[in-house]
Amino acid sequence: MLLAVKYAHIVCITLSGALFVWRGTRLIALGRSPAGWERVLPHIIDTLLLTTALGLVFMLRLNPLEHGWLAAKLVAVIGYIGFGFITLRFARSRSQQITAFSCATVTFAYIVLVAITREPWPPTALL
Repeated sequence: MLLAVKYAHIVCITLSGALFVWRGTRLIALGRSPAGWERVLPHIIDTLLLTTALGLVFMLRLNPLEHGWLAAKLVAVIGYIGFGFITLRFARSRSQQITAFSCATVTFAYIVLVAITREPWPPTALL
């Protein structure tokens, strides 16, 4: 059961990140806001992502107050969501979209590195 939830979480992470890059790139390059499946599917995937994340936290009995890497990841997820909202909805100019999109993708990469290394500052774990 644990492995199934873990792999479902990894698939959801991959799909969520890929769809964000797809939507952000189309918005910046073509000036088109997501419509139809591009607007609905990410919400479904992100709901599954959150559900699997909570499942893993409970199954593994992880506490963000005891594990600094998990607390850092949660804070970064909130930042990623914020940058995503700015990119896809609130940015008023192309330069704001590009800046927010860049911040979101860097934050996403940070979240993945924190998950892999289980270190709140991943570059130190990679040295």
